Amino acid sequence: MKKALFKRLVYIFIVISIALVIILVKLLYSPLYLIYWREYYFPQKEKEIRAFQRYTENPDVEDIIQYLDKFQPDLTNYKVLNETMQKVKWDFQVAKFFGLEDRYNAAVINYSNIFMFLAGRDEIYFIYLNSVSNIGSSSKEMQKYLDLRVSTKNLENEILEEQLKFIKYFEDFYDYLQDVGYLEQAVWYIKVQQM
Repeated sequence: MKKALFKRLVYIFIVISIALVIILVKLLYSPLYLIYWREYYFPQKEKEIRAFQRYTENPDVEDIIQYLDKFQPDLTNYKVLNETMQKVKWDFQVAKFFGLEDRYNAAVINYSNIFMFLAGRDEIYFIYLNSVSNIGSSSKEMQKYLDLRVSTKNLENEILEEQLKFIKYFEDFYDYLQDVGYLEQAVWYIKVQQM
């Protein structure tokens, strides 16, 4: 009788332990992934940003044509950014509970830097695309870019909407940090700079 009761208690303990581990993994996945992204993938993005700058410093006609072929805007980049930013308040609370708020905040700042890079890159793309009529190239290439201009008109508006959503989520997050009192602590800025 005691063995059967002991077995039931052990099984209950194991089931509860597994459930707690699953809940912890579910809670920590998103904040830890963003911190991981900051540590390992953001440096790759920084290299991409530096490579991109070559196309924007004193561009000639060939650079503009290469730019239009290489850096076509993608709406999914903004949708991914916005999906992450929708969860950022909750993830910050989880990270704060486990003492990771400074690293998480630094990751969010780097995430916003990626947004600024994408927004600038796409703005330059549309400026170049709209000025392609001034480029003296063959009529075949000219028609290609004129067709591209027509086909990306809706994309430009959709990207603008997604950019505005990102800005709203980012402002909401920093309003939340201000309300919590996190921004008033000067320590977070020092820690972010040291990371």
